[in-house]
Amino acid sequence: MISNIQFDNDSYLLGITADSMKDLVSRRGTSELTKPHRVEFYALILVTEGNGYHYIDNKLYHCRPGTLLVLSPLQIHYFDSLFQWEGYVISFQDSEVFSVDNLSANYAITKAIRSVDIMDDLLDLVGREFNMLYEECHARQDLVSGSLQRNLLQSILYKIFFRNSYRKQEICRSKEFSCFQVFSDEVEKNYSLRHNVSDYTDDLRVSVKRLNTVCKKVKGMSAKQVIDARLILEAKRLIGYTSTPISEIAYSLGFNEPTNLAKFFKRHTDISPTEFRNMSKFFSDKK
Repeated sequence: MISNIQFDNDSYLLGITADSMKDLVSRRGTSELTKPHRVEFYALILVTEGNGYHYIDNKLYHCRPGTLLVLSPLQIHYFDSLFQWEGYVISFQDSEVFSVDNLSANYAITKAIRSVDIMDDLLDLVGREFNMLYEECHARQDLVSGSLQRNLLQSILYKIFFRNSYRKQEICRSKEFSCFQVFSDEVEKNYSLRHNVSDYTDDLRVSVKRLNTVCKKVKGMSAKQVIDARLILEAKRLIGYTSTPISEIAYSLGFNEPTNLAKFFKRHTDISPTEFRNMSKFFSDKK
C-alpha cells in the first residue's frame, strides 16, 4: 500500500513551507521517508551538503550539492536508506504560487514543474532564496510574511524554470497551449476510463487531427502518445510499488482483460508487467 502525505495545513496556514532536511527527518522520521509514498503537493528539495540517492517513479537519481529534486503531486518517491545530505525542502500548493488573479502564470509554472524530476548546479542560482524562504517560514506567520514567502517562491520558480526560456513563454500564451492544458487535465482525470483520443474530442470540441497538431506543438507527442504515457506511468507506479495483483491493476486502469494490459505494457516497455515487478528496486530490497 502506497501512503499519501497531505499538506500540513494545521501547521502552515499560508500554504508554503520551508524546512531543513534535519527538520523533515525529525518530523517525519527516517522510516517513513525511506518507504515509497506520494505527496499531494509540490516539493523542491535542494541539496547543500553531502550526497545520496533518491527514487522518483522507478528512477534512481544521484544527489550532490546543487542538486534540485522536483516533486509533483501523486509522484511516488522515497529516499535511499543510506542518504546523508543536508539541504532545504520547500513544499507548496499550486494555489499559493501566484495570486488568484494570475491563474495563467500559476498554470504555466506548475506545468513546467511537472515536466522535470531533477536539475543540477543550482546552489549559486537559488541557494540564497531557499535560505531566505526558510528563515521567513520560521518567523512570525502573518500577512506580511505570507507576501514575502510568495515573492521568494516566485523568484525561485522563475529562475529555475523560465530563465532564458522565451520559447516556452510564447507557447504558454498560445491558443494551442490553452487547448492542450484542457486536454491534459482531462487525461489526468480520466486516463483509467478513456484510452482513445476520440473519447476526449467531443468534450473538447476539436477534431482528432486538430488535437494531434496541438499536442505535437506543445508536447512533441501525438494525443494518443500523451494518453498512453500517462497510463504507462500509473501502471509502473502500481506494479513497481505495490503488491496488488497485476490482474486487479489491469481492471483498475480500465483494461477489460489482464492480457490486454500485458500486451500494452510490453509494447511500451519491451518487458512484461511481471518482469517489471521482479526488476523493481523496491521489491528486490524486500527479498
